[in-house]
Amino acid sequence: MSTRPAVLALVLGLLAPVGGCPQGRDDDDASGDDDSAADDDTTGDDDTTGDDDSAGDDDTTGPPDDPWPALALGVSPAEPGLGAQLGAAGVGWARIPDDLFAWGTIEPTPPDEGVHVYDWACADGTVEDYQAAGVVDLLATLSPRSGWASVDVDDSGAVPPADGDVMPRPEHLDDYRAFVRAAVERYDGDGVDDMPGLAAPVRHWLVGREWSALWPSDDHADYLTLAEATADEARVAYPDVRLGTVPLLLWEVFEGNEPCGAEIEARLEGEPLAHNSVEGIYAILDRPDLFDFLSVHSRGDYTEIPPTLDWLRGEMAARGYGHPIWIVGAPSIGPLATGWDLPALYPVTADQQPDLLAALTALAAGDEPAAGQARDWLAGRAAVGTVRKAVTALGEGAVGVQLATPVDGLPAEDTAARLAAVERDGAAAALGFLEATAADDGCGTWTPTALRPAYRNLALLAEKLGDGEFDVSSRVGGVDGARGYRFERAGYGLYVLWWEDGVLELPGEVEAPNSYSLPLQCAEDEATVTLAVTDPAAPLPQPEQVPLQEDCSLYLELTSVPVFIELFALSE
Repeated sequence: MSTRPAVLALVLGLLAPVGGCPQGRDDDDASGDDDSAADDDTTGDDDTTGDDDSAGDDDTTGPPDDPWPALALGVSPAEPGLGAQLGAAGVGWARIPDDLFAWGTIEPTPPDEGVHVYDWACADGTVEDYQAAGVVDLLATLSPRSGWASVDVDDSGAVPPADGDVMPRPEHLDDYRAFVRAAVERYDGDGVDDMPGLAAPVRHWLVGREWSALWPSDDHADYLTLAEATADEARVAYPDVRLGTVPLLLWEVFEGNEPCGAEIEARLEGEPLAHNSVEGIYAILDRPDLFDFLSVHSRGDYTEIPPTLDWLRGEMAARGYGHPIWIVGAPSIGPLATGWDLPALYPVTADQQPDLLAALTALAAGDEPAAGQARDWLAGRAAVGTVRKAVTALGEGAVGVQLATPVDGLPAEDTAARLAAVERDGAAAALGFLEATAADDGCGTWTPTALRPAYRNLALLAEKLGDGEFDVSSRVGGVDGARGYRFERAGYGLYVLWWEDGVLELPGEVEAPNSYSLPLQCAEDEATVTLAVTDPAAPLPQPEQVPLQEDCSLYLELTSVPVFIELFALSE
């Protein structure tokens, strides 16, 4: 491990996949019984944490008239310049890039005789860009990273930076407090020292940008010291502020569709590859007073989400509380393959990794025609993963999911840098919703140039899931076969289904459809069916009216590509 860069040794070290728990998650809620693990969390009733409402087990920390989002569907990061394009997709939330609110970005030089000079230009511009486009609800990060105040940061310009300890040095902790107070005050919308033109307050803030990589995992005592200082200042500046933990990463603990209890415990006890130190996670979970919600990453396959949320809820319940959980960084799929000799991540097999790496390398190098085939294939996989992650997040009761990423991490012209990015990040370097170019304007402003299938599906998700306000949210199917979720509110029902067989088809391979009959009520004689987009040349997805069979079932041919099934005017 010591020979690999610290960031990716943590993020990309993976365990081999395992099968799902045979005793769990086989409930086919198509018949109407809402007994899923996320048992209607959209209404605040978090039965997964034990019904101890006195302990806060209603997935809220505010009063009844101050609810949490049913689903904060958005993107991460909200790159400058993309507000109009992402707003046009209909999403209502976005996570501001962490660098824009890093302490060293806002306050690049030390205070002079106690006078702080802050530069809000890029942060203000991005907030205005998104709010003007209708993406008014924003999630931001209070990062202590500072070239002049942190213990050890790398300002060499390396990508990613080889930061050490980003904790403020003791003599600068009060300066960090002043930064927190100024930042939260500027965006709280109270009319005092606010950003000019602020359309809505920025209420939700993460405390720390990236514990998995840019914060030493074992320094949880320092992190809690930072969290205490942050909470003190933020809550004075904005009493209604909501603070989230540094994003937790539990990747290889829960990957593999879906690991059993004994397997999870063994992984937690083993050497961390792609998860934070367990001691550190427990220490953070022991301090619910400092946070209003848990934030987590989902860096791999969508199947890691249900066991991750279940485990976190169980740990909170054991401590007598039940904060909401927000998935703040959710790339559509995992890296698939990298240039390092790492174990395969579900659903990739060890035999597939060389071919996948070859395809990604061709894409980065522009070696045609392999590059074109890889580009179209990856665009399709990203489009599929975007839907499955968002739907699973809602179905499992997360209050938010920020889908990543709007643009690629591949440099536009530098082939050597593109190859290095693929070697480091694999497919994660090329999962953008949009094709775009960046300006060298000091803020990294992007200009979109083309739409990818994932963008089409982002708009489809915003249209069909809306704000996530459903009365019923339940799992359909089990670990494999037909899988998805049922959502229902008065007069409207929505199923989102796909086929899960644990097999990833490589570029050029064709996925065979699987027959499935969805039992429905007889109140309607047809359903509206919309297939998610995977083809880069495809138009916007179009709904189709499909008649039911005589037994009131809907006949479907399912693949890994999600299908949206709508039922209107449901009988009571």
